[in-house]
This record gives sequence, C-alpha cells and structure tokens, in this order.
Amino acid sequence: MSLDTKSLDSIALGIRSLTIDAIEKSKSGHPGMVLGLAEFGSLFFSDIYNHNPKHVNWQNRDRFVLSAGHGSMLLYSLLHLSGYNYSIDDIKNFRQLNSNTPGHPEVELEGVDATTGPLGQGFSYGVGMALASKMQASLFNTDDYKVVDNNVFVVSGDGDLMEGITYEAASMAGHMELDNLYVFFDSNRITIEGPTSITFSEDVEKRFISQGWHVEKASGYDYNEITSAYNSAKEVKNKPHLIILDTVIGKNSVGKSDSASSHGAPLGPEDATATKKGMGIPESESFYVPEEAYTHFKKKQIDWDNKYSKWEADFEAWSAKHPELRLKWDEYFSDDKIVIENSFDFVTDYSKEFATRVGIKNGLTSVKDIIPNLIGGSADLGSSCGSVIGGSTVIQGPTYHGRHIQFGIREHAMGGVMNGIALYGGFKVFGGTFFSFSNYMFPSIRMAALMELPVNFYFSHDSVYVGEDGPTHQPIELIHQLRYIPNLNVMRPADLNETYVCQGLGFNSTTTPTVIISSRQALPVLDRETLGCECYTNAVNGAYTILKEDESKDLDGIIIATGSEVAKSIDAAKELQASGKNVRVVNVVCHSIFDMQEDKYKESVLPKACRKRLAVEASSTDFWRKYVGLDGEVIGVDQFGVSAPASEMEKMYGLNKENIVKVYSAM
Repeated sequence: MSLDTKSLDSIALGIRSLTIDAIEKSKSGHPGMVLGLAEFGSLFFSDIYNHNPKHVNWQNRDRFVLSAGHGSMLLYSLLHLSGYNYSIDDIKNFRQLNSNTPGHPEVELEGVDATTGPLGQGFSYGVGMALASKMQASLFNTDDYKVVDNNVFVVSGDGDLMEGITYEAASMAGHMELDNLYVFFDSNRITIEGPTSITFSEDVEKRFISQGWHVEKASGYDYNEITSAYNSAKEVKNKPHLIILDTVIGKNSVGKSDSASSHGAPLGPEDATATKKGMGIPESESFYVPEEAYTHFKKKQIDWDNKYSKWEADFEAWSAKHPELRLKWDEYFSDDKIVIENSFDFVTDYSKEFATRVGIKNGLTSVKDIIPNLIGGSADLGSSCGSVIGGSTVIQGPTYHGRHIQFGIREHAMGGVMNGIALYGGFKVFGGTFFSFSNYMFPSIRMAALMELPVNFYFSHDSVYVGEDGPTHQPIELIHQLRYIPNLNVMRPADLNETYVCQGLGFNSTTTPTVIISSRQALPVLDRETLGCECYTNAVNGAYTILKEDESKDLDGIIIATGSEVAKSIDAAKELQASGKNVRVVNVVCHSIFDMQEDKYKESVLPKACRKRLAVEASSTDFWRKYVGLDGEVIGVDQFGVSAPASEMEKMYGLNKENIVKVYSAM
C-alpha cells in the first residue's frame, strides 16, 4: 500500500506548529527533539502503530513508550491530531497547573503507556512490556487464534543510550529474543552540552548487534525509508530491533537547527515567527494545524475500528472454543484479593527460628496456585534472598513458558523491566536482591511509586547483621531513603509469620508498590497469642502494640522497634516490667500504612501523652525522631559497619537486650 505522503506532511507540519506555539506560550519545554522527529511521528501514528483512540485500554493494542520523555509535545500533538481526548486547549495549557499536558508524559493520561523522563527508564519499560506480551502469548494463543499479538515501540535518543540502565536492559532483551520490541533511535548527535562527540564515540550499531539485536538504518525524513526499515525488521525473528533514524535536532528552526540550544528552551519569539513563516504557516494563526491532518486521522479511525472489531470477534470465538483459557484470562486480569490469613502456612511452633528471607520464598510458593499470574525472579540472587517460586520454570525465549525470570546481575534493569511488566498488565510481578544493591534500583522504585504500580521489591540481608561481608554489604541508611518516597510501602517484618502478612499486603495492593526488607539471620517466631495480639489483624495497620503494659497502671514509656529488633525489645521490656517499669513495645511494620490510620488508632498505639519513647532499629537514627520526638532516644547505626561476626556487630552497636534495658533505664 502506498503512503499518503501529502497527508503525512500535513501532520508533520501540525506537530511542528503546535510544538513551537505550546512551548513559546509556556515559556519552557524541549522543542528540538520534536521538530526533528515530526515526520517519523506522523508516519508512526498513522501507519505503524496499532492503536485505537476509541478503545484506549484495549489489551492487544501496541504499546508506545516515549523514553526520551522531554519530547512530550511529540506525543501530545499526535494524541490530539489522531483523535484522543486532547483538545486544542489542552495543547495550549502545556506545562500548566492541572493540565492534561504536563512537562513529561504521565501514565494516568489517556493514550500514555508509561511515565517517562529519567533517561533510560522508558527503554527498560519497553523490554518489560515486550517480555510480558511474549509470556501472555505463550499462555493464551492457540493454533487457531492469536489473542495476544502486539508489538512494543520505544523512542529513545542519544541520552537514553548513554544511560547504564539501557545497556543492562538491551542485553537482557537480546538474550530473551524479544522480536516484538522495536526501538527507534533518534540519532541527532546532540545533547544539552553540545555534540555527542565530546562524550560518546562508540559504534551504536555494533554495540546492539553484539547484544543480539537486529539493526536497521533510515533517514528520519524519508517515509519510504522508515517504512522499509520497519518492514525489514519485521521479517527478522528472535531478535529485538533497533532502527537508527538519522535526524536533525530543531529541524526547520531558522536559528537553532542542529544546535544544542534547541534542546531544552523555547525557540524565542523571533526564531519561532521566522521558523513558522519558513514552513508556510499563516503568520496570523497560532496553534495552526492543516485541516488535512485531522481528515487523514478520521479516515484512519475506520481502519483502526475494523482491526479492533476483528480482534474482538476473534476473542469471543476463542473464548467460546477455549473456555478454560478464557477463565484463566479473567483470572489474570481480575482485581480479586487473596485472603491473607488463609493463604499462607503460618508457623505455630514458637520454638523455631527462621530468617525472614526464608518467608519470602515460602510465601511465594504457598500462593503460586492462588495467584497464577504471579511471576518474578532476582538479580542472580534467588537462592540467597528467597525471590523464587518453588518448582517454577525459568522463562526463556523463544517459548516464554514458566514463572521465574532470571534478570542476571542487572539490578537497575530489573527494576525498570518489572515496571514494564506491570504497565503491560495482567501480571503480579516481584523481584529481589540484596538490600545493599537496592540503590542501583532506586530510580525505578521511585518511578513505580510515581506511576502507582503495585510491584513487589524484596531486599534481603538488611543491615549490619550481614557481618563478615563488611560495610559494602551492610546498608544502614537505605531503608530511610526508600521510606521517604511517597506512595511506597516499606515493610520490615519481625518474623516469618509477619513476612507472610507483608507479602499478602503487597499482592493485594492495586496502586502502591511494596518493599519488604528481610533478614539474613534467623529470628524467633513470636508467640503473639501469649503476647496478647494477633499477627494478621494487627500488622495490616502498619504498627501495633506487640507487648502490652499493665493497663491498670500509668504507662511509663514505649519502646518502638522493627524487624530483627522487635524480639530483642520484647525481651528487654519484659526485664524492665519485672523491675517495675510499666513499658509497652510497639512494632512498626510499615510506617506509611500506620501514618494513614485514623487518629484514634494511632493514639491507641502511640499516645501523645507518653513522651518517654525509645526507638530501636539497625539503621541510621534520624528518621525515628518523627516518632520519639526531641525527648526520646534512638538506638541505631550512624556509621558504616565493619567486617565481623554478626553477634559481635550486634553488641558493638548496642542492638541487644542489655543495651536496650540500659538506655531505657537512663531516660
């Protein structure tokens, strides 16, 4: 089928016109990339991308990730022109308060498949989406029907390909043979500080070929070349595809074409006027779009509706012929929650001790049949941190059967790929590594929270108890870095049973990611029945009184603890109680969940009138001031650890019963 180049040119002109005026009006933005990719965007949305503005959440639609999210006006212009719910007023309100067109794309907006901006993140999301699509195709496609048959497209720039996460994700994609992944590389050879040659001299084509990718090249301004490159790529199986587009940043700008000055600032009134005039845009019109651009996409809507109707009919026929697969499909896309107290094998032998990392694997294995769409793995540490579903098969291309993902030693990519799987939909995803390596994943964890993705991050070996491995593997500050991320539940369970409760909360979350910090060392299983509390009903509140004071007497003080310090604090409190101190112990499983409770409940756990408070945690101390106040004390670790047995580390930092008693008694 021949391309309607006249209409495509009209769309490209509309993209440039809207971009120039929107950025000039907002007095901020990134025009260079958009001006350089206008022809590609026109062709892509019209003739490559399988989508439907009338059915924006169609599960079998292609996915599009603008990894170079600073070029958001490319996406907003195309969403407006092609018929999504973006008015010309939305374009005019670019980057303004409460607008539908923020500075970088955000996933909650119609037609936006991922929140992007931090370079390299979107690339890794694309890998996750492509993997998710392959896994669902292996589960649901039959010889007679392909109900999962879509592609994932990513637009990346020079900056994306410099980021380390992209190396990791590209390596994984090549190994996994993700031939449904297409990355269009906007190769304009310019970054903020000037030509890429000042920092970047590698051969991108050879790099990707060495990572198992298929590579094509095309001019970014020749519709036929781009189409030919894409069609050639489609013929290559078992390899992801990089299509290198030779482009010019700020193309058509009179004064800033091929210049770093067009990257992140408006063209300026004079250049904007001259550029629009040079493109033939009427000087009297702002936000000008040729009518032919709208007409073209209205015609395209007929094709998109036909494709959607065909898929919908096939889906219904597939459902009728394969009812067992349809039931599984409905399971995968259901929001049903597991019943935590009945889904895990809670331990009642209180003479036993377990590392809470053991609970991670036990919990995953116990719910594998209850949650059939639960998948995940680790960054080469499944056996060490427990992030493995017992008996699961490793997922590999080209079959993609199984439930265990071996991410390799690629923590940063693991976080981004997990986010991509969650964005694609239909899976509950988890991933794990040592807690000391969580910082490699921090940008992806933060983006998961921002995008409200209910992914599950499992980090073991929490703090100085790692012992002999020394300070490089003893994170004492990282838990607070994570706690300060909005919309992220960071949990540090006190024992095996509480680990299960934390996992259940993570599996049942719909808009909040979960971090579970687990221990390397064995911890006693707490007899909550004897203590006068129940694990599930209390832990779900984020914090609770795990050892009560004598309620017939005035409360003397409160010991606040988490994780491995809870049992020690209970032992210390019992000794203090025996000496006449009427003290209670509060277990803070997850501070963010506790902080969301009603004031009445929070007061019942941490009464304001009781100012004598001691917090105990194997982490840096400052965070706990929010709970103990200026009058309270904190036992923690405010320096890097050393290489020594864990028992000696515990004594060295005062994380033992004796020191807890000593510090509390001195208050």
